[in-house]
Amino acid sequence: MINQQLLQSIIVQIIVLIAQLYIATNENIKHIFIARFIYTALYMVLYFINGDITTALTYVLNTIRSAVYIERQELYKYKWHFMIPIAFILAQIIIGLLTMNNYWQLLAIFNGCYFAYYLWFYKTTQKLRIGNMVGDFLWLIYNVISKLWIVAAGRIIVISMNAISYKKHTVNSAE
Repeated sequence: MINQQLLQSIIVQIIVLIAQLYIATNENIKHIFIARFIYTALYMVLYFINGDITTALTYVLNTIRSAVYIERQELYKYKWHFMIPIAFILAQIIIGLLTMNNYWQLLAIFNGCYFAYYLWFYKTTQKLRIGNMVGDFLWLIYNVISKLWIVAAGRIIVISMNAISYKKHTVNSAE
Protein backbone atom coordinates (compact mmCIF):
# COMPACT_ATOMS: atom_id res chain seq x y z
CA MET A 1 0.00 0.00 0.00
CA ILE A 2 1.27 3.46 -0.92
CA ASN A 3 1.69 5.98 1.91
CA GLN A 4 -0.25 9.23 1.85
CA GLN A 5 2.83 11.50 1.56
CA LEU A 6 4.06 9.60 -1.49
CA LEU A 7 0.61 9.66 -3.08
CA GLN A 8 0.31 13.43 -2.50
CA SER A 9 3.77 13.93 -4.00
CA ILE A 10 2.88 11.89 -7.08
CA ILE A 11 -0.40 13.76 -7.64
CA VAL A 12 1.27 17.18 -7.31
CA GLN A 13 4.11 16.12 -9.64
CA ILE A 14 1.62 15.05 -12.32
CA ILE A 15 -0.31 18.34 -12.08
CA VAL A 16 2.98 20.28 -12.27
CA LEU A 17 3.93 18.33 -15.39
CA ILE A 18 0.62 19.24 -17.06
CA ALA A 19 1.14 22.95 -16.28
CA GLN A 20 4.71 22.80 -17.62
CA LEU A 21 3.56 21.16 -20.85
CA TYR A 22 0.98 23.92 -21.26
CA ILE A 23 3.72 26.55 -20.86
CA ALA A 24 6.01 24.83 -23.34
CA THR A 25 3.36 24.91 -26.07
CA ASN A 26 1.58 28.20 -25.39
CA GLU A 27 2.12 31.42 -27.33
CA ASN A 28 0.26 33.84 -25.03
CA ILE A 29 2.75 35.38 -22.59
CA LYS A 30 0.11 36.27 -20.01
CA HIS A 31 -1.24 32.69 -20.07
CA ILE A 32 2.33 31.43 -19.64
CA PHE A 33 2.74 33.58 -16.52
CA ILE A 34 -0.62 32.46 -15.11
CA ALA A 35 0.32 28.79 -15.63
CA ARG A 36 3.73 29.51 -14.06
CA PHE A 37 1.96 30.93 -10.99
CA ILE A 38 -0.09 27.75 -10.65
CA TYR A 39 2.84 25.42 -11.00
CA THR A 40 5.15 27.39 -8.71
CA ALA A 41 2.47 27.20 -6.01
CA LEU A 42 2.27 23.45 -6.60
CA TYR A 43 6.06 23.12 -6.44
CA MET A 44 5.98 24.94 -3.10
CA VAL A 45 3.55 22.30 -1.81
CA LEU A 46 5.63 19.50 -3.33
CA TYR A 47 8.85 20.61 -1.63
CA PHE A 48 7.06 21.02 1.71
CA ILE A 49 5.69 17.46 1.29
CA ASN A 50 9.22 16.29 0.43
CA GLY A 51 10.62 17.99 3.57
CA ASP A 52 12.93 20.33 1.61
CA ILE A 53 12.22 23.50 3.59
CA THR A 54 14.83 25.70 1.87
CA THR A 55 13.49 24.95 -1.60
CA ALA A 56 9.89 25.20 -0.36
CA LEU A 57 10.62 28.67 1.05
CA THR A 58 12.28 29.75 -2.20
CA TYR A 59 9.12 28.56 -3.93
CA VAL A 60 7.05 30.75 -1.61
CA LEU A 61 9.02 33.63 -3.15
CA ASN A 62 8.69 32.11 -6.63
CA THR A 63 4.91 31.95 -6.20
CA ILE A 64 4.72 35.57 -5.08
CA ARG A 65 7.04 36.54 -7.93
CA SER A 66 4.86 34.66 -10.41
CA ALA A 67 1.77 36.53 -9.20
CA VAL A 68 3.55 39.87 -9.61
CA TYR A 69 5.02 38.93 -13.00
CA ILE A 70 1.54 38.19 -14.42
CA GLU A 71 1.16 41.98 -14.55
CA ARG A 72 4.74 42.75 -15.62
CA GLN A 73 3.60 44.49 -18.83
CA GLU A 74 1.72 47.03 -16.70
CA LEU A 75 4.66 47.47 -14.33
CA TYR A 76 7.15 48.16 -17.15
CA LYS A 77 5.74 51.67 -17.50
CA TYR A 78 7.26 52.71 -14.15
CA LYS A 79 10.90 53.88 -14.05
CA TRP A 80 11.63 51.68 -11.05
CA HIS A 81 10.34 48.46 -12.66
CA PHE A 82 13.84 46.95 -12.83
CA MET A 83 13.92 46.92 -9.01
CA ILE A 84 11.25 44.21 -8.89
CA PRO A 85 13.47 41.34 -10.09
CA ILE A 86 16.37 42.70 -8.01
CA ALA A 87 14.20 42.57 -4.88
CA PHE A 88 13.22 38.95 -5.63
CA ILE A 89 16.84 37.99 -6.31
CA LEU A 90 17.99 39.49 -3.00
CA ALA A 91 15.14 37.79 -1.13
CA GLN A 92 16.03 34.44 -2.76
CA ILE A 93 19.64 34.76 -1.69
CA ILE A 94 18.86 35.83 1.88
CA ILE A 95 16.16 33.23 2.57
CA GLY A 96 18.09 30.51 0.77
CA LEU A 97 21.36 31.09 2.60
CA LEU A 98 19.66 31.43 6.00
CA THR A 99 17.80 28.13 5.64
CA MET A 100 20.21 26.07 3.53
CA ASN A 101 21.25 22.71 4.99
CA ASN A 102 23.22 21.21 2.08
CA TYR A 103 25.24 22.56 -0.81
CA TRP A 104 22.89 21.17 -3.46
CA GLN A 105 20.33 23.72 -2.33
CA LEU A 106 22.59 26.41 -3.82
CA LEU A 107 21.28 25.15 -7.15
CA ALA A 108 17.69 25.89 -6.06
CA ILE A 109 18.72 29.33 -4.78
CA PHE A 110 20.62 30.16 -7.98
CA ASN A 111 17.76 28.93 -10.13
CA GLY A 112 15.28 31.14 -8.28
CA CYS A 113 17.55 34.12 -8.98
CA TYR A 114 17.96 33.15 -12.62
CA PHE A 115 14.19 32.83 -13.13
CA ALA A 116 13.60 36.18 -11.39
CA TYR A 117 15.94 37.81 -13.92
CA TYR A 118 14.99 36.20 -17.21
CA LEU A 119 11.23 36.07 -16.63
CA TRP A 120 11.26 39.83 -16.11
CA PHE A 121 13.53 40.89 -18.94
CA TYR A 122 12.85 38.33 -21.71
CA LYS A 123 9.88 39.71 -23.60
CA THR A 124 9.18 37.17 -26.34
CA THR A 125 7.96 33.59 -26.12
CA GLN A 126 11.07 32.44 -27.98
CA LYS A 127 13.39 34.01 -25.41
CA LEU A 128 11.22 32.64 -22.61
CA ARG A 129 11.60 29.17 -24.12
CA ILE A 130 15.39 29.48 -24.11
CA GLY A 131 15.32 30.67 -20.50
CA ASN A 132 12.97 27.83 -19.56
CA MET A 133 15.26 25.24 -21.15
CA VAL A 134 18.27 26.48 -19.17
CA GLY A 135 16.33 26.77 -15.90
CA ASP A 136 14.54 23.45 -16.35
CA PHE A 137 17.84 21.70 -17.01
CA LEU A 138 19.19 23.01 -13.69
CA TRP A 139 15.96 21.98 -11.94
CA LEU A 140 16.26 18.56 -13.59
CA ILE A 141 19.59 18.05 -11.83
CA TYR A 142 18.11 19.20 -8.53
CA ASN A 143 14.99 17.01 -8.92
CA VAL A 144 17.14 13.93 -9.56
CA ILE A 145 19.17 14.71 -6.43
CA SER A 146 15.90 15.22 -4.51
CA LYS A 147 14.54 11.92 -5.89
CA LEU A 148 11.48 13.58 -7.39
CA TRP A 149 11.43 11.21 -10.36
CA ILE A 150 8.15 12.21 -11.99
CA VAL A 151 9.10 15.89 -11.96
CA ALA A 152 12.59 15.01 -13.23
CA ALA A 153 11.10 13.01 -16.11
CA GLY A 154 8.68 15.87 -16.69
CA ARG A 155 11.59 18.31 -16.90
CA ILE A 156 13.11 16.20 -19.68
CA ILE A 157 9.79 16.22 -21.54
CA VAL A 158 9.34 19.98 -21.00
CA ILE A 159 12.89 20.77 -22.12
CA SER A 160 12.27 18.69 -25.26
CA MET A 161 8.92 20.38 -25.92
CA ASN A 162 10.44 23.83 -25.44
CA ALA A 163 13.21 22.92 -27.88
CA ILE A 164 10.69 21.65 -30.43
CA SER A 165 8.47 24.74 -29.99
CA TYR A 166 11.52 26.99 -30.29
CA LYS A 167 12.64 25.25 -33.48
CA LYS A 168 9.10 25.24 -34.91
CA HIS A 169 8.56 28.95 -34.27
CA THR A 170 12.04 29.86 -35.50
CA VAL A 171 11.36 28.05 -38.79
CA ASN A 172 7.85 29.56 -39.09
CA SER A 173 9.13 33.09 -38.49
CA ALA A 174 11.89 32.63 -41.07
CA GLU A 175 9.38 31.68 -43.78
